[in-house]
Amino acid sequence: MVDVKKTYEQMIEKGYDSLELLESFGNYYYDNNNLKKSKLYFDKLFEKYNLALISTKSKERYKLIQKTINNYN
Repeated sequence: MVDVKKTYEQMIEKGYDSLELLESFGNYYYDNNNLKKSKLYFDKLFEKYNLALISTKSKERYKLIQKTINNYN
């Protein structure tokens, strides 16, 4: 059986990504309380794509993740 999530993650690691894929993974891991992994995908998303293209939901979540992680450091 193919692990779709793992396959897509491997594609992203090799540089084959899209705005939708990075945003989906950022939100997926956010929803599953894995802020470190969520930040990893959001970091890539925000580095690569113009803010105007990124959803408001993802922008808000990314800000919260950054605040949360900075509070723990």
